Amino acid sequence: MKTDTAGSLETLAQALGFSLDFESTEALRRSNRALADALATRGIDLARLLAQYPNDELTGLGNKNDLLRNGWRELAEADREGQHVTVVFADVDDFKPLNTKYGEKKVDEMVAAGGWAIQEVLRSYDRAWRFGGDEFVFVFKGKGLANVSALMQRVEKKWESRLIQKGLPHETIRLSFGFCHMEPKSERRPETAHQAFDAAVSEANLRMRQVKAEKKATAKPQ
Repeated sequence: MKTDTAGSLETLAQALGFSLDFESTEALRRSNRALADALATRGIDLARLLAQYPNDELTGLGNKNDLLRNGWRELAEADREGQHVTVVFADVDDFKPLNTKYGEKKVDEMVAAGGWAIQEVLRSYDRAWRFGGDEFVFVFKGKGLANVSALMQRVEKKWESRLIQKGLPHETIRLSFGFCHMEPKSERRPETAHQAFDAAVSEANLRMRQVKAEKKATAKPQ
């Protein structure tokens, strides 16, 4: 499944006379370099062009810029529909040392596998963004906390399965995640929905970090 960004770049590449290869992270890097060179001859900066798109290039999920600019719209829409919303901030446990263990290229491929896993688990009306590194933000509408927790556990299992399927280093994927649950506010104005969403992301992030700290404290030898 290609993202809107990937599809747009593929159309652009074809207009310039070559095709993009989405089969692997390394192949996509080579394609991106070729596209950047082709655009540079026309005075176009690929990085600036990509900044206009809402998707994260590595995972296919929404990117941080899109989250900050448009994430609040999910809350405003839920308000209009009278639905409650759960915002989740998730971080992969013990993921950063993998850069030293496997190298940046392999870790990028592992993160990309996570993006595919998330897209396979989420429903069409759920939303997910890559906040940065191995951090992700999710918005679930009309789901209780127990159901949301079950979905996050499915993401963990699907991510592990994807690593095995792609022949990548098999690591046990465990997520630390924090929730912020919000009831619908039928009279919420767009600007207050924006503020409420930003506050919910910050609260979910704080709760995730508390969970992570508790895990580390529990893991310490007594």
